[in-house]
Amino acid sequence: MFNWANILYVYNNNRDGTLSIGGEQESGKVYIGSADGANYQIVFENQGGDRDLRFTQVRGGELVINARLLDNGSSVNAIATVSGPGTVTFNANGAGASTVERWNFTGGEAVWQGQVSDGGLLGDNRFAVSTAQALFGGGI
Repeated sequence: MFNWANILYVYNNNRDGTLSIGGEQESGKVYIGSADGANYQIVFENQGGDRDLRFTQVRGGELVINARLLDNGSSVNAIATVSGPGTVTFNANGAGASTVERWNFTGGEAVWQGQVSDGGLLGDNRFAVSTAQALFGGGI
């Protein structure tokens, strides 16, 4: 499990940029965030331009994200990309609603998992702003 304090910043000292995080295992799960999703955030830092965080997983394994994806201001475009042939699961969290502005699906399988108690995906359990865009790509 990768759990650095309670915040992971998406910041690369460059106006526009792409960063990647993921798992290289061919079986089993890798976890990013807290064990139960409470109060852990991945923050897209407000420094102007686009911030594309790519969640990548190889075939056979699963990457589990237990964190809020937070756009930290009006001068950043928060983008989350699911890439690679594996499975990436985004669990509902206790830190509040995620505010990603664009989702890119370029490979693999993305799973948005609701709250354990009721499976809910609304309110504090949503995974993007209401005006978010989605791009679908990839294929054979």
